[in-house]
Amino acid sequence: VHLAETITEAAAFGVRGSNVRCEFDLADDLWLADVDRGQIAQVVQNLVLNAVQAMPGGGVVRVAAYNEPVARGGSVKEGDYVRITVSDSGCGIAPEDLGRIFDPYFTTKSQGSGLGLATVYSIVRKHRGSIDVDSRAGAGTTFRVLLPAVRRQAAAVPPPAAAPVRLRGRILLMDDEEPIRKVCSRMLSRLGLAVESAAEGAGAVGRTW
Repeated sequence: VHLAETITEAAAFGVRGSNVRCEFDLADDLWLADVDRGQIAQVVQNLVLNAVQAMPGGGVVRVAAYNEPVARGGSVKEGDYVRITVSDSGCGIAPEDLGRIFDPYFTTKSQGSGLGLATVYSIVRKHRGSIDVDSRAGAGTTFRVLLPAVRRQAAAVPPPAAAPVRLRGRILLMDDEEPIRKVCSRMLSRLGLAVESAAEGAGAVGRTW
């Protein structure tokens, strides 16, 4: 997946209707990510929403993405990764809460469900990636996500054209709507089948074969 468009669209959706805006710093040569597009969009959106809630008076969410090779011994398996960071200048997270922010149902917000960051953590881990956070109370928060990448996109090899299928046999088709009977009969006939149709059960049962 090319993540640049996914990131910008998800982040823009996350700040919609708020007094917070996004600034982007996305590498032009960003590697392809080995991920599910929809799930990573949910990750970005949830992280941006978290940043918006941390800045009730407005502000800027900074979203960056760049390539990051990881050597052996890190928090993830050695290989190529795409790093996504989401930063805000909001209220920050208290030190005593940092170790629990990814726990289901844990929240410091009066209207929070406690599932947003837990969902983010689950998705990232299922993608064989990692997520960590750096935060200081009153000085903002930065979430850093690593996702597996591929440097090259394999050339698509078109599958061999399938030979046209020709069937033999007779088909009895029953439907009470004449347009459906006509369309289905035509399609089946093109496959080589002999088609007889009926509008109702008694007519179908009374057919002579």
